[in-house]
Amino acid sequence: MEIDVDERVGRAYFGRGLVDHELAELNAGVIDTARLQRDLMSLSPSLLATQFPPIGLTSSIPNAAVCLEDMALTLGEAEYALRQAMLALHVFRNHNPVEPMAVSMAKFYVSDLAMRLYAAGEHAAAAILDILGRSEKELEREKQISRQSKVAAFLKREMATHPLTTIGRILGECPEFFSTLDFRAKLTHHQPPTVAGIGMVHRRQASRWKRKEEKSAKGTTVWQLRVGGGDPPETTVDQILRNAERGFSCFCEYAELLVDHYFEVLRSHGIELERAKSET
Repeated sequence: MEIDVDERVGRAYFGRGLVDHELAELNAGVIDTARLQRDLMSLSPSLLATQFPPIGLTSSIPNAAVCLEDMALTLGEAEYALRQAMLALHVFRNHNPVEPMAVSMAKFYVSDLAMRLYAAGEHAAAAILDILGRSEKELEREKQISRQSKVAAFLKREMATHPLTTIGRILGECPEFFSTLDFRAKLTHHQPPTVAGIGMVHRRQASRWKRKEEKSAKGTTVWQLRVGGGDPPETTVDQILRNAERGFSCFCEYAELLVDHYFEVLRSHGIELERAKSET
């Protein structure tokens, strides 16, 4: 099912009386993933399979269409989250100014975006394995944890000149993409980054006591404990959102080229298909 993320979503969700030019400005620059979704949802893996043998290196190519569709749908959900994060900041800073609400709502959506961007990368990596006729077992020697990291390392080492390796450099050269994945990892496995604008925050610390450099008059170690005031926040929701927006754009560019490559692979096997046209 294609996800509709047009201006009506923003107007209906928050209902704060935004005018058309505000919505247009908020949506400008956010990549629309609808065409990518249409391209892939039109493919039938069963029909594609009629052009490939039941076993062998190329037998998994039709299944890549399913993985790419999963990628595109997840990317569409990430797009929705991005638009809502931007909208939350705008509404709760300009129409109904409540900074803690602006920060918490935007952080909610950008956290969702980060998780879906990671998931889209995992789906893309699964598609690459199917396109190449490779198995997860062949990645066992890679030390990375995620499938996408393992596939990237495998391509770089074993297939340095392959088009898929070249396409992957778009993400490899996008620090904001990795910052967004790092944000997701902290959300999941560590303490979520503390953010300014929502009140007092505290960092996880094994001990709240701090050793002072100078000694006491008796030459003993001096320990200091600060009570009250919280800890300085690590970042702002604006910075997290800027990274996520750029990381999303990089991934969209990567996804477009990955799908282009897939259509070329299909064409090389006698399957002629046209990409959907962009809606103006």
